Amino acid sequence: GWEGGWGFSDGSGWGDSESEYNTESDPSALGFLERKTEVDTTGPAVVILHPLEGQVLFHRSQLVLVAGLRNFSLPADGRVVAHVNGFRVEEDLVQVPLTTSFPLNAADGLYNLTLQLVGTDGVRVGQVAHIEFFIELEQEAHSLVDKKWVWSTVPQVPDFLLPPANDLGDTGAGLTLVWTFATPEGGEDWIVELLGSLIQDTVHDPTLSTLARNALIAIDEREERGRDPALLACYLLRFRQKGYRVGLLHLGDEVYSAPIYMYPWTDYVLRNYWHPDLHDGGLEYGSQPGGLVLSFPLGYQAGFWDADFQDLRERAFFVDGRTANSRRYLWNFVGQIQDKPGRAQMLRVAKEIPGGISHVTIAGKEESDLPVAEYRVILLNSKVTLAPRGDNHVESRRLSEALEAGSIPIVVRDPYFASLLGPNHPLPTVDEEWSELPGLLATLDTTHKQRQCVRW
Repeated sequence: GWEGGWGFSDGSGWGDSESEYNTESDPSALGFLERKTEVDTTGPAVVILHPLEGQVLFHRSQLVLVAGLRNFSLPADGRVVAHVNGFRVEEDLVQVPLTTSFPLNAADGLYNLTLQLVGTDGVRVGQVAHIEFFIELEQEAHSLVDKKWVWSTVPQVPDFLLPPANDLGDTGAGLTLVWTFATPEGGEDWIVELLGSLIQDTVHDPTLSTLARNALIAIDEREERGRDPALLACYLLRFRQKGYRVGLLHLGDEVYSAPIYMYPWTDYVLRNYWHPDLHDGGLEYGSQPGGLVLSFPLGYQAGFWDADFQDLRERAFFVDGRTANSRRYLWNFVGQIQDKPGRAQMLRVAKEIPGGISHVTIAGKEESDLPVAEYRVILLNSKVTLAPRGDNHVESRRLSEALEAGSIPIVVRDPYFASLLGPNHPLPTVDEEWSELPGLLATLDTTHKQRQCVRW
C-alpha cells in the first residue's frame, strides 16, 4: 500500500499508483500545495465546506465531504475530481448535492484533500480547492467521550453559495428561534413550551438567510435530506464568521442516519432522539468552552393541548386533580398494529386484562384516526398508558403524552430510557413480549405510582 492513504483492510486504497499524479510529465500536478493569494471571484469554482482546514475528525459520522459550486453545473459542464494525498478518488463527483462519504476504515493521520473541476473536454477548470485535516478514529471508537472537536480556521464562505443575509443583529438577551422548515410533525407548541421564556423572537425562514446575534436554528432530518447540504454548512459558518452565538435544534434523527459533522460549528446542540454515540446526553466540544449536546423527549403531537389549556398552572392543576382512583380505564392503547408484530402481541396480552380501552388505527386511512381531543380524553381517563416502540425507535410520543395527561406510561425495558430520562426515572417497564404486563398491573399501586410520576 501507499503511506498515509485511505487504507482498506485488504491493503488497497481509493486509488492506485496508476492514478497518482505524475509530477514528471505534469509539473503543475502538485500546484495545489502552493497557497494562492489571488482568488478568481467570477469564474467556475468549487469550495470545500467540510472538513474544515485543520479539523480533527474522530468519528465515522464526520467522514463526510461537502462542497459547493459556482458557475459550473453537474454533469452538464463536467465533473469534480477529488484527490486524497495525491491519489485520485476512483469515482468522480457528477451529481448535486456534492456530498459523499469517506471510507469508514480510513487510517489515522494527516490528509491532503483537493477538488478540481474538469470540463466535458477533460480540461481542468478554475483553481484547485485544497485543505489539510486529521483523522483520529482510534480503532473505530464507538463513543465521543474524552474527545475534542478541533478546528482551526473558519473558511471565507463565498457569497455565491449564500442567499442575501437578513442580519437581525443584536435582538436582545433572548433567543431568536429560526425554523428552517415547515411546521414540524410534533408542532411548534411542544418546542416553544420546552424553551419557554428563553425565546424572544421566532422566524420562519426556509431560505436559511436569517442571522441574529443569539440564534437557535431548527432543522428537521426529513427536510434536510432534500436540501443541498452546502446550504446548511454555509449558513452555520456565516454565524461563526460574524462571531454570533448559534445553537442547533436537530429534530427527527430517528434512525441515527443524519450527519452530525456540523455540530462543532455551533455553541450547543439540542436534539430529540438521544444518540448513543453522544454519551449520556452531554458532551463538551466545540469552538466555545462548555459546548454541549443535550437530548430531550419527543414531546406531544400538534394540538394535544388546545386553546383551553395554554396556561401551564391551570393545566397542571387540572391534570393533578384527576387522580388515578378517579379514572375510568385501567389501561389504554391508541395506534397502529399493522405490520408491527410487537404491538400486536402487546394488544393480545392487554385485551386479556379487563378494564382497558383500545382504538386501532390504520396507516393511510385518516378516517380511522381519533381526533386529538378525543385521544387526550382517553389518556386523561386512563390510569395507565401502554407506550410500545415507535415505527423505527424505542421511543414514541405516547410516553410524553401520557405524562402530560397524568397517565402512567409503561414502556419496554430498554437502556435508552435511562440514558434519556436518567437512571432514576419512575416509569414501569416490561419485557419485549409484554408477558409481564398482567402481573405488573395486578400489583401496581397506581395511586402511588401516579404521584411519583407527577412529582418526578
